[in-house]
Amino acid sequence: MARRDAHVEYIVKESAYKAALAGLPATGTANQPVTSGPILVREYRQNISQTINSGKWVLWGISSETFDFEWRDGTWQPPANLVVIAD
Repeated sequence: MARRDAHVEYIVKESAYKAALAGLPATGTANQPVTSGPILVREYRQNISQTINSGKWVLWGISSETFDFEWRDGTWQPPANLVVIAD
């Protein structure tokens, strides 16, 4: 399960994101959570130490993670720290 942390971002390619969305139920109820299947992502972490590198983002790893989506406004909403990029 992916971390919900303001200092961690997960980068996913659009094709993998669309495949994960296709695996979710077609509809949901207001604020209903659902966990996706594994998605291949790159995990970046922000350095929060009191050093010269503070605030910089570093590639932490590449792995398959599951994410909690939430049904809002008629669609499944990803967590705020999941970033989708073009293939």
